[in-house]
Formats: sequence, C-alpha cells, structure tokens
Amino acid sequence: MAREFQELSEYSFTLRHIPGTTNTRADTLLRRSNNDNTKEDNNDIIVLPMEVFTNATYMSLNEIDEYCCKEQTVHKEDIKPWIDHHNLQQHNQLWWKNDTLVVVGNNNLKQGVIQSFHDPPSMGHPGIANTYTLT
Repeated sequence: MAREFQELSEYSFTLRHIPGTTNTRADTLLRRSNNDNTKEDNNDIIVLPMEVFTNATYMSLNEIDEYCCKEQTVHKEDIKPWIDHHNLQQHNQLWWKNDTLVVVGNNNLKQGVIQSFHDPPSMGHPGIANTYTLT
C-alpha cells in the first residue's frame, strides 16, 4: 500500500472503503504471485500524515479525581441540594452516587471524563448504555 500511496500522492483523491463482501476481486488483485520482495517495501513510509489525526489525549483516573475534587469544591453550593435527594456520599473529598463519581462544573472536565471512558480503543466503543454504566 505504501508504494502505491507514494505514486498517488501527487493527485487529489478520496479513498472510500468498500466492504470485502462487495469487493471480492480486491484480495486477488493485491496479492501478486510474481512479487516476493515486498517484506521491506513499507519501511520509513508514512501513509497518513499526522495532520489527518485528531489530538486525542485521555485523562487518567488520577487526573479525573483531581479535577473533579477541584470542581466539586468550586461548585459545592450546587452539590448541596443533591446530597440528600440523590443520596450522595463523600469519600476522599469526592462526592459519589453509589460507585459513580459526581462530575460538576467545567464542561472540559465533563468532556474529558466522557472521552476517557468512551473513546479509547481499549473500550472498544461498548455502546451508549454500557458507556453510561462505566462512567
């Protein structure tokens, strides 16, 4: 693929995925029987440049705890009415509802928490219900 990419890099084009079930000839075309010297042909080749990727950084659990503690302190007046109504418990200076951390205030923090539990490849996009359960 890298060899073809170098050749095609001079052109403006869009790659579209075609599922294998509808593109049955692709495998045959890609596996040429007369070319055995392809083991090293992809070395030092960057097929997709870095600018096509988003800068996805995920928050660690310690970072989430630190930011949540800070935001819960800043928004303690917002949390007060929820304590009895939602049966919140405070452990290690953090408010929890059962085993779920209470996230308040900063929208970047909320987005970071969601990304950390929803987007990493290790989570395998478990679906909305399972992601909600994890957070």
